[in-house]
Amino acid sequence: MHIVIKTTVIAIGLSLLSACGGSSSDEGDKTVPSESKVTPAYFENGIQNLKKDYLPLHLNIISMRSEAINFSIGLPKGNGYSGLVFSNLNKTHSNMTQQVWRSGNDQSVQIHMSQVNKKLKLKVNNSDGNKPWKLERDINVAKDAGYLIVTPQEADIEGVDPVAFIEELDSNAEIGDYFSIINRFSDPTLGSTDSDICLVAVSQSSDAVYPISASLKQEKATELHDLSMLNQIWRLAVVTKAKLNVLDVSILPTDEQLTRIQTICSDFTVGNGETLRLLNSKVTLSSMTANIIYSPAPGEVAFTDTSVGLTSLAWESE
Repeated sequence: MHIVIKTTVIAIGLSLLSACGGSSSDEGDKTVPSESKVTPAYFENGIQNLKKDYLPLHLNIISMRSEAINFSIGLPKGNGYSGLVFSNLNKTHSNMTQQVWRSGNDQSVQIHMSQVNKKLKLKVNNSDGNKPWKLERDINVAKDAGYLIVTPQEADIEGVDPVAFIEELDSNAEIGDYFSIINRFSDPTLGSTDSDICLVAVSQSSDAVYPISASLKQEKATELHDLSMLNQIWRLAVVTKAKLNVLDVSILPTDEQLTRIQTICSDFTVGNGETLRLLNSKVTLSSMTANIIYSPAPGEVAFTDTSVGLTSLAWESE
C-alpha cells in the first residue's frame, strides 16, 4: 500500500488569557494579564507520541473499492481550518482486498482537552471512479472512535454513499470472535426506509438463537458482537421486508427457531421463511471482522465476496 501524504498545517497556537494577582493602591487595583499559548490540535506525519493533556483520534479508514479515494481531516475555524491533513488510499486489487489508513500510524491527529467539544471535519471522496461521490462527517474525538468503511462497488446502491461507520469495541471486552454486519441490502420493491433488515444468529446444534439487530437501517452497521457463546456452529438469519426468491435449500431454521426469530423481528413478517435467508458465518477465530450484506440480484441476499478485517485502533505509541 502506498499512501500519499500532504500535511499542510502542523499546529496552530491559540491564545488564552489568564489573570495574575496585582497590588492595590490609591489608583485602584492594577491587574496585569499574562498570555499563555496552547495548541488546539496537532496534525502530524507518521507515528507520534501522545502529548500531555491531548486526546488522540482513534480512527481507521478502510477502503474496499477498486478505485482510489481521497480524504482530509481538519479542525474547522471560520471559513477554513486551523489544522488539516490530506491523504489518499490506492484502489484495491486481487492481492490487496482492502487499503487502510490508521491515525497514530500513517498520520497522527490529537486534540487538546480544552477543545474536545469542537468537532473535526472528515471529508472523503473518490478520485478516479465513473460515478463521483463525496461524504462529509463531523467527528468528536472523545466519542467517535471506530472504523470508517468504504464499501466495495458490488454493494453499491444508487444515490447512497458507499460508506459505513463501526464503533470501536468496548475497552473492557474480552478476547473473542467479534464481528459487525453492514447493511447494503436493497430491492426494487422497497424504498430506502423499508430496506432495513433484522439479524439473528441461529445455532446449528440446538434451537438457540441470538439477536444481533431487531432493525438495522440501510447504510448502517451493527456494534461488534461476540458469538463465542454459540460454539461457532451458527448461521446468520437475515429477515427483510421484501419477498425473496424461492430457493431449494436443505437447511432451514427449526419451527422453534422461526418462532423465536419472529419475536425478535417484531416489525417483520417471518412466516415460513419467505422473507428470510440463512447465510454461512464468515467469522475468523480470535479476530475482528465486518461482513457486508447486499443484493446480488433482485430478491436475493448474500455476503459480499470479501470481508473487512478490523485491527486495533490503539496508536503505535500507546
